[in-house]
Amino acid sequence: MTKTIDTAHSATDASDKPRRPAPLLEWLAATVLLLVAVALAWMIVVAYRPDWLRLASLKVEVLAILGLLTAALLLVSAVALRNTRD
Repeated sequence: MTKTIDTAHSATDASDKPRRPAPLLEWLAATVLLLVAVALAWMIVVAYRPDWLRLASLKVEVLAILGLLTAALLLVSAVALRNTRD
């Protein structure tokens, strides 16, 4: 019994290539991750020099850091999910 091979779809077909995530989504995720690194450096500096570079209140600082970390987690997860959903 001979099996025929379908040659209509080759490995180099454009539809077989993995879809790239949205460049805007990647750019936004990278920007937020850089802001997380800057926030980490800011927290280290403020730990040693409490009178430098403080925000309005401790509550504002905590909410800003939590918002930044949440945004980073969501954006990185979205980029990873988009890469696996092809």
